Amino acid sequence: MQLTHVDLLKRACELAGGQSAMAAKLTERFPDAPVSPARIFNWIKRDSDIPPEYIAAIEKIVDGQVTRQQFRPNDFQEIWPDLAGQQAKDAKAKPKTPARQEA
Repeated sequence: MQLTHVDLLKRACELAGGQSAMAAKLTERFPDAPVSPARIFNWIKRDSDIPPEYIAAIEKIVDGQVTRQQFRPNDFQEIWPDLAGQQAKDAKAKPKTPARQEA
């Protein structure tokens, strides 16, 4: 089951120390556009879209425990082209598991 962006935001807030802590940490990163706890609440309760710049900041705040790809699985490649390239590199670097032989 894929988590919704609301589930992911709730998880990120837990990791950051709560909605108020997440709001404060986002405000530190965006001092010209402060984020209030009420805005976080609205993103959760109204199932509102979270702007991509905040998603990238949330990923950094929680040290990648919640990722941009998880928040935007269908369009992260268009928003963050660097991630699409990284995903392709990661796929090539994974060792291939040999096929299981039937006994």
